[in-house]
Amino acid sequence: MATRKAARPARASRPAQKSPKPVKHAGPATVQARTKAKPRAATRARPSPAPPPPPAPRAPPPETRDAELRAAWSRRLLELGLAPLSPGVWSRAETATPTTPVWLLVSQGLEHRGLGLTVRVPRTKDELAPPAWSVALLQSLAALAATGPVGDDQSLVLPGPVVQGSDLAAVAFALDPKLQPVSTEWDRVRVLTAVGLTRDEERLVREWSPRGLLEVLAVASPLLVTDPERTSMLVSPRARAVIEQRVSKEGSSLGLMTPASSSLTRRPKDATWALSSDGVDTFIALLKGRIAHQRPFLVKGERSSVAVVPGDVAGLVEVDGVPTLKLSQQAARQIRSILRGKPGRYTFDMIPAFTLEVV
Repeated sequence: MATRKAARPARASRPAQKSPKPVKHAGPATVQARTKAKPRAATRARPSPAPPPPPAPRAPPPETRDAELRAAWSRRLLELGLAPLSPGVWSRAETATPTTPVWLLVSQGLEHRGLGLTVRVPRTKDELAPPAWSVALLQSLAALAATGPVGDDQSLVLPGPVVQGSDLAAVAFALDPKLQPVSTEWDRVRVLTAVGLTRDEERLVREWSPRGLLEVLAVASPLLVTDPERTSMLVSPRARAVIEQRVSKEGSSLGLMTPASSSLTRRPKDATWALSSDGVDTFIALLKGRIAHQRPFLVKGERSSVAVVPGDVAGLVEVDGVPTLKLSQQAARQIRSILRGKPGRYTFDMIPAFTLEVV
């Protein structure tokens, strides 16, 4: 009989165990990577100190600066195609308009004063040189500018007409409409043009301004030509209307007048102001052009200077050591109605204890 072998009980199978992975030693870099970094306090970079500025260049001596100005001005005259005409005067022919030929005359010798003067005059057909009167005019103006200040918006009465028979007996100065300033490293030459005015135009600019009058003239003559045959702009009804309107609105730009003499004598009970006759017309004009517009002006004399200012009550007082004539509008109008250029003593009811003597 066959014998059976006892069956062995089945063994439960165990899941296969994975062999553990070897643990690698974490070095300092790995530890730092796993560790949350702590924020560092922001540090500001300190600005480096600014370098000291370079020393300012030292100005050359006056004679060197004058030489540079003369050289720069001479180069400009040559660049403009000007040629020497007579001592201190260069010239060239040009055109103010396609149908208006003119002569341009330019001064030489005022560069050390930072100034160049020009004048433009009509040029007739086949004329080879500027007329003699224009040369003499520029030379006389240059001689004046060499001893005293000359600026734009300034006028000057001439000893006589620019040429015999002309109505032009004064000039006004303006920036030249074409010629630009000349500059060196240290200095600058500005260019002014002289423009002839009639006698009534010159009187008018005292109540108004040379600049304003030349603006009206430039409408007809953009280059501000001095034409000895020109009549006064006040003859033209249209121009006169424009001028009178602007005079009334703008008043005078002249804040200083310099008569031949001015002398103030003050006594305990009264005062006398002696004013030369040459300054009377200007004084009257400024009463209208300045005081009527609530603007002061100064009468500067070699012996005495007097400030004239608008005020509620008329009278002579002293302000900061300067004799000052305060004028109400009524008092200013009274002076204008009474005062004349004829020598004599003039008194005014609205200014007690005050006498204006024309000498």
